[in-house]
Amino acid sequence: MNQDAILITEDLGIGYPKQGGKPYTVLSNLNLSVNRGQVVCILGRNGSGKSTLLRTLAGIQSALSGNVIIAQQKVNVNQQKHLARLMSVVLTEKVQVKNLSVYDLVSMGRYPHINWLGRMGNEDREKIREALHQVSLDDFRSRDVQELSDGELQRTMIAKALAQDTPLILLDEPTAHLDLPNRIETMLLLRELALETNKAVVLTTHDLDLALQTADCLWLIQPDRGIVAGEPHEMVLNGSFEASFESIKVVKDASGRGFRIQYPRIRK
Repeated sequence: MNQDAILITEDLGIGYPKQGGKPYTVLSNLNLSVNRGQVVCILGRNGSGKSTLLRTLAGIQSALSGNVIIAQQKVNVNQQKHLARLMSVVLTEKVQVKNLSVYDLVSMGRYPHINWLGRMGNEDREKIREALHQVSLDDFRSRDVQELSDGELQRTMIAKALAQDTPLILLDEPTAHLDLPNRIETMLLLRELALETNKAVVLTTHDLDLALQTADCLWLIQPDRGIVAGEPHEMVLNGSFEASFESIKVVKDASGRGFRIQYPRIRK
């Protein structure tokens, strides 16, 4: 077992139970780990199980077998408030709220830490202020959430996760609704936050290029092999990346020090 890992899976099986029959297994026998300060990108084709894996790690749905261990504690789907002190989760769905300020939304991240009266103390307010600063939203605290652009809203949700002050942040497709500049900014922000805060960041994404450039580790979901994990350059050099996405090629970038995706030409 990796003693430095904040997240560990032990023979994890994920999927969906069936009434009166065998469960539908998506992936099984997963033994994975994530260290503090790491960014891990989960990659795979549509329907390969990326979101199912993330939701199982988050305790949103039960594992079919095995264990998820965060900060040396087993994940139990029946202990949501306890889990909220171990990990924060940012899902794909857009927030649909009215008459809520950025500050109010970010402050919701403090709910696992406040007392039963729901009152925040000085430490809570400082965590919120720090989170807003870390995502460069200091001047947005009074802005109505409905007035935000997609990029600003995603930064607000990341700030909420930071205010929750957990060692692990899980994000499902954090760049899904963003244009290219905001996708790049969001991935670079997550990379920077992992380094500055020493938190582990695990995310699903379809942005293969950005994953290659920003991740410390890739979890590639392959139909016949489960999950293949490793550093991006290793996955490129040993052919695992192209094996997962047969229609693309990975080539060295102009600097010769990194890689980029070469997509197939569209036939006319």
